Amino acid sequence: MAGLDADAYRRFFDIAFDAGVNLVDTANMYSCGQAEEITAQALAGRRDALILTSKVRMPLDDIAQRYGVSVPRVVLAWLLGRPGVTGVVLGARSEAHLQDNLAAAELRLTDEGQEAITRVSQLPAYYPWWHRALNAGDRPDPAEQPYLAEFQRYALPGD
Repeated sequence: MAGLDADAYRRFFDIAFDAGVNLVDTANMYSCGQAEEITAQALAGRRDALILTSKVRMPLDDIAQRYGVSVPRVVLAWLLGRPGVTGVVLGARSEAHLQDNLAAAELRLTDEGQEAITRVSQLPAYYPWWHRALNAGDRPDPAEQPYLAEFQRYALPGD
């Protein structure tokens, strides 16, 4: 999609949707952030009809630079610090990549770093989570309490 102007990009989406495509993958690093802006315009009025995925590279770059480590190490450290996560699957392509991934177990992100990644990666809640957050947030099950607290902090309108 690199090099497409906004109108061509929108036409591309129209053709894809007409053909039954229902997944759009974008990132704030594509075309210096313009791809996500154009994608948002192209999806206006049909966002509920598809799955939208995005990468959150910019905040991750900043955090990785602050720690002097790779972005994959930061992501794995963040995942390991998530409620309910007891392990992750690694997909290393080389011994150096594997060593970097394994080092994530030793990286301790600050609360600020952990929260920054959580904030930009918060997905919309799907049923029953949104229902639980809106209607039973005052009496969560202990297993769902961390998720519901995050959802209420980052995803509820007006908060």
